[in-house]
Amino acid sequence: RQDDPAATSRNADAIERCYELLQADRVILIFPEWETHADSHLRPFRTGAARIALGALERNGRAPQVLPVGLNFSDLGRFRGSVLVNIGAPLPVSLAAGEDPEMAVQRLTQELRAGLERVTLNLDSWQDLHLLRRIERFYVLRRGFARQRKLSQRFQSLKQLGETHRRLRREHPARIEHVQRLLEQFERLCRRVGVRDYQVNLRYTPALVTRFVLRSLLTLGVVLPLGLWGALNSVLPAWLTGTLTSRVTQGLYQYDTARISMSLALFGLFWGAQTALVALFLG
Repeated sequence: RQDDPAATSRNADAIERCYELLQADRVILIFPEWETHADSHLRPFRTGAARIALGALERNGRAPQVLPVGLNFSDLGRFRGSVLVNIGAPLPVSLAAGEDPEMAVQRLTQELRAGLERVTLNLDSWQDLHLLRRIERFYVLRRGFARQRKLSQRFQSLKQLGETHRRLRREHPARIEHVQRLLEQFERLCRRVGVRDYQVNLRYTPALVTRFVLRSLLTLGVVLPLGLWGALNSVLPAWLTGTLTSRVTQGLYQYDTARISMSLALFGLFWGAQTALVALFLG
């Protein structure tokens, strides 16, 4: 935790253990931002990762491989969202002849940050991500592209959109605001007439209509009754889970973990009690 060069001796035992693990070709996972957070961009880095890598090079005689890994959440704080684990290219770990060790630590820390910026969206705000997804949806409507692509493909398109948006907002802020207003007007029109992106290029063939009718009948006759019973039977533990989770968490980065834990406890308790009552009164 100490980032002051004069105080790093307090980390000596932990760092020495890291050297031993790297010598044995083990893997160490480090979060260089030091703390979990729900920001849309990287926070300032601590120097521990760079110190361990350069120290292992000096102590073990060979450089460890440093891989930047980006975690990109589709809907941070939304239950059952997806996440893209993006692994970047290895970073070179070296100490040039005559290079000051502290300067080398700072250099490698900056290289590590640049590596992580390449594998994360790293946007200025969550509002920017919301805008980029709306722009992506607009092009789906206009060009007929499929939205259901791989997470890696969507990451690349959002990454390019984000970099372009940041540059244009810096160079032409008035034009960006004008485009946003036009986009909002377009979305209001789509909502008013009930147009969804996948419907624009849909061809209503007899086979497609037949499948739609059969699926609708199946939904009404079988899925809907079961779904209604499931919803009514789960409304109490679901409400308790959401209410208690919102009260005990302090941010988006805690919400998912807390809700999973709360769900396991409350739904297990509710269904267990329900099963016991059924067994008691119905045999």
